[in-house]
Amino acid sequence: MLERYKTLGAMLALGEFSVSELVHLSGVEAPTVRTILRRENELIERVGSESTGRRGGQPHRWRLLPEAARRVRGELEELELLGVGPWLGDPPSNTEMVPAGIVAAEHVLLRLVPEAHGSSERAKLVSLAQSQLDAAIAVGTSAPSAANLRVSNHKRLVELLLELEHAQLAAHGRLEPRADREITHVTAELQLVANEIEDSSIVRALKVRLTPSYQPPKPGQVWEDATADETVTP
Repeated sequence: MLERYKTLGAMLALGEFSVSELVHLSGVEAPTVRTILRRENELIERVGSESTGRRGGQPHRWRLLPEAARRVRGELEELELLGVGPWLGDPPSNTEMVPAGIVAAEHVLLRLVPEAHGSSERAKLVSLAQSQLDAAIAVGTSAPSAANLRVSNHKRLVELLLELEHAQLAAHGRLEPRADREITHVTAELQLVANEIEDSSIVRALKVRLTPSYQPPKPGQVWEDATADETVTP
């Protein structure tokens, strides 16, 4: 996720670019840049190739579409308002920057996980969020203090969301009798943490996640796919 934000920032800054130019500006490795370009292909269009003076294929050049540029700038500006980045311009003076890994984990758990179309996809997304949190902790965001209280609140939110995922899965699969009590406890903790989060969009997403009507998938259940006509349950 961090590499994606760096690459998007480089795409926005250059407007028209090759892989090598994005690599140079973003610091992201070429294979990762190519993967991001494939995944974000709706944002760009090919504008030709560049001459290298060497034999073999010529590197392609792309252009960020005008509407896509506005969308990318808005996404990156929202992250910078959270203290994450910087992806645009000079580094801010804010000393309470929320690490990109934690912001990415929040996005995965609050927006991607609830939309997962099967238990396998859901498990992969939860694992991804855990990896993003672990990466953030590895670079020194684990110890709370008055100077990084904002970071600690966002980190705690991710930890509780992960606990909630595991507890709900256990309760739904009747694998752990105490899971219901754990869900109640974690939900109460999440509501307390929400009071300390300044980002209203995260608070709104959390409220949706905590609605009583929400139900995680049963073990082995396949949810309805967006392109399917009916739900398939093995």
